[in-house]
Amino acid sequence: MASAYPDTPATLLEKLAHRELEAPWHEAWQTFTDLYLPAIRWSVLRSFARCNWHRTPDHMVEDVISDVVVALVRGQEKFHYNPEEGRFRNYIKQLVHWKVIDRIKSHPGRIEAGMDGLDAHTDESVENGLESLARREDEAWEASTLGLLLEEVRRRVSPQTYMVFEMTKLQNRPAEDVMEEMGMTRSAVDNANHRVMKALSRLASTTAFKRELMS
Repeated sequence: MASAYPDTPATLLEKLAHRELEAPWHEAWQTFTDLYLPAIRWSVLRSFARCNWHRTPDHMVEDVISDVVVALVRGQEKFHYNPEEGRFRNYIKQLVHWKVIDRIKSHPGRIEAGMDGLDAHTDESVENGLESLARREDEAWEASTLGLLLEEVRRRVSPQTYMVFEMTKLQNRPAEDVMEEMGMTRSAVDNANHRVMKALSRLASTTAFKRELMS
């Protein structure tokens, strides 16, 4: 099924729109949620805080996350990600903001409490809290983007090649241990890492990932 999609860094995002291909569609959404839910959660928390809602109950945060995911599922039939038009994360952040506003408008009252560990009654503490949330949000989106980059590369190389890269580069295991466990020579291990690094470099240089990874 994978060959039915263009060989671009937006492959996962392309698959989200193809409901008619049921198995790949469900697999794509599972991968998407695994990669992006942490970042979406931080965006929801930050959006609530920017609206002066602090210590937002967990159930409200979860409700907004569900609203966002449902909106994405319903909207993917018409939405086609174009990296030339901007960063994917900005599209999601705007959707998060709309859903947070909807939840606030439907709530009968306000949450009059400060952020964890902060005195929200002072401008300085609120500003510091927002800055902290912004940093965590940015870090989460960077992690999601890097996760997508690795996922796309994993699909483009053999399982053995990616496993060698994962053990040596991501898990920082000694090459000698990997050679023994995989029954490979040092040259074979080095070649596997070279193939993955080359694929990573090629994808990271494309418009979509350059936009997503730029600070």
